[in-house]
Amino acid sequence: MESLLTDSGAWRDEKWKDFINTLLSHTGTSRTVLTSRRAPAELESHAALLRVPIHALSFAETVLLAREMPNLSRLFDDEKDLGLLKRALTLIQGHPKILEFAENMAADKAEFEKQVARTETRLPGHAESLRAFFDKGESAETEENFITSLCNWTSMLTRTLLPTERLLFWFLCRLEDDDRILPVIQANWKRFLNRLTQSLPDAVKDADPSEAALKSALDSLTQCGLIERSTEKAGDEMMVRYAVHPGVAEAGRGEASVIPAQAGIQQNELDTCFRRYDDSEILTAADIELGNFYLTLFQHGVENEMQGGTRLVIYGARRAIPYLMRGKRWEQAADVIEDLIDRDTTPATLSHTIPLLRRIAKETKGTEHESIYAGKLAKALTLAGRYDEAEQLLKDLIARCEQQWDFRTASNASNQLLYLLMFSGRMNDALAVAEKKIELIRQARLGLWTQLSGETQRLQILNAMGRYAEVLAAVEKHRETMRDLPEKSNADETANPYNVREGMLDTGCSAAIKLKQWETALSLSAERIEIMRQRGADEAEMAGAMFNDYSPLIRLQRFDQARVLLETCRELFDQHRNIANLGKTYSALADLEYNQGNPQAAVQFEKTALKYIYQAGQPEDCAISHNNLSNYLERAGESQQIWLAHRVAAGIIRIQIGSGLLQSTVHNLAISDLPPTPPRFAEVASIVDQIEGVRFAELFARLPRQYPDGDAAIGALWGMVAARK
Repeated sequence: MESLLTDSGAWRDEKWKDFINTLLSHTGTSRTVLTSRRAPAELESHAALLRVPIHALSFAETVLLAREMPNLSRLFDDEKDLGLLKRALTLIQGHPKILEFAENMAADKAEFEKQVARTETRLPGHAESLRAFFDKGESAETEENFITSLCNWTSMLTRTLLPTERLLFWFLCRLEDDDRILPVIQANWKRFLNRLTQSLPDAVKDADPSEAALKSALDSLTQCGLIERSTEKAGDEMMVRYAVHPGVAEAGRGEASVIPAQAGIQQNELDTCFRRYDDSEILTAADIELGNFYLTLFQHGVENEMQGGTRLVIYGARRAIPYLMRGKRWEQAADVIEDLIDRDTTPATLSHTIPLLRRIAKETKGTEHESIYAGKLAKALTLAGRYDEAEQLLKDLIARCEQQWDFRTASNASNQLLYLLMFSGRMNDALAVAEKKIELIRQARLGLWTQLSGETQRLQILNAMGRYAEVLAAVEKHRETMRDLPEKSNADETANPYNVREGMLDTGCSAAIKLKQWETALSLSAERIEIMRQRGADEAEMAGAMFNDYSPLIRLQRFDQARVLLETCRELFDQHRNIANLGKTYSALADLEYNQGNPQAAVQFEKTALKYIYQAGQPEDCAISHNNLSNYLERAGESQQIWLAHRVAAGIIRIQIGSGLLQSTVHNLAISDLPPTPPRFAEVASIVDQIEGVRFAELFARLPRQYPDGDAAIGALWGMVAARK
């Protein structure tokens, strides 16, 4: 569970808290097993959780394993050797990795005895707890002592290595687990040594940078047990991977920070286990070279994105981030993280990157770059759905930037704020921010691509407000402009041309669908998808773009094409756990069934859609789904009380958020046979909340307050319906 926890033991994503608590709260016979070197803080005293340390073999298991090892097994045959074995097993205390080290050392019996003696001198106060291993059959050592012992044995082994082997071991200890593969090691080993030659010439004077020496050193480290070699299939080839036990890697990093500064120190004077190693020049050199290596891959992907480089951008960014953060290269780290979340907004990526951006913002507070990093953090918070926190951060940032005449950063922050306002249904506020942003872009003297990006956002808001004809006319005009606009601008730009093209075309497609101009919608969509294909967008992103074709296909009665498209999208969205798009896909399948004359099937699909759509939480999407379901229920012969509740729910959501689709709901109500008095809000909420996952009252409480409460909103809706009749 370590990857799910912050340094203080809190959950990186609060959803894990709910998930684990659910697993631990049942009264059945099933059990949940959690494995971690440290427990979540809130589970320290959990009544249902049994904490069992699993860090050592029993005495009997250790002896049996030692008998099967070639070198240690020879020590059972002689009384004197048996005494040495007993001393060694006393020190090993059943630790599997230390037993492996001892097996490798025992190849040279005389050297092994010296190593055992050195270890005994370093543990003078542990004699009684060590003897308990023989007396009781189980180790009585604490977790901290096991770590200390593993560090000691690692230190002893590294002292037997040749200079090239020792430096390579420290280098491997600094690498992330996924980077300990032969191609990455080979690509960075010489550069690592060259960098050390400049800063620590004495540390590398006996090291051999040749390929042959690297291979020999890897073999030696494998033979002595400090690293483990494995092969795995990578495409059509076999990949060689090296693993380092976490405790061994920690000990190796500790040594790498001490030895260069204290050359010649005696083994029994050196305690490496708990020293700080963050500032070690050896470790820093590894961070710099691996960071630069992955930045190069990342940049290559960016430069070739239109030729399929998106995957390389994401890969290079993910791999570079740990090294950039350790090296305190805040600007590069923040830029790479932002580029990553521009392309990958999965919960796993956001929950990983938000703490990193928060740290960067904290480390740079009070500097000239403070506003830039605060803006990047707000962007990630918005993408993760943490709107209140992001909104306040953005408003403070925009005001501060305008005071400092930093219009570029203010426009970037405005961009994030308007999307946040749109998502939460505050369309009028969002339109005001969008118009202000366009002015900020001009004040910052940014180029045409950036200005078109601002215009796209304004049009998206107008779409949400129902001004479709105005939007489509503007998109057709800008579509021609973009075709003649060069990819490389002479002016300063903050927007990527492909993002602007795709966003503008998608906005026009949405407007065309609302205007029932089906062929125009498909044309705009096809142009957008071709741009995405050229830049190498992944299958999940492509599915999100192609999904919008379902509505024109249905209206053109191309039902088979629509079904194939939606089933493909459903599979991909489920695979990538894209909750919002799953909801939309189930709603689209309901639409398809309804248009093929199957209202009962449409009802079931739309109920499933609501479950996912409420998880995503966007008010307009919830209103659309409630409205659709009311139509399907009415056609399927459901009672008026049920379908009316969903239609009213859609209407009062749209009233509160100022939706452009409100008049559609009013029209549907006006042509319906309604009761003389409107239903009460509590009645509406009670009915719609019967669907799994729907929490209508909670959603309504979060909406803007056009009317003070639900009953007032229903009253206003009923008045609009009466006026329409």
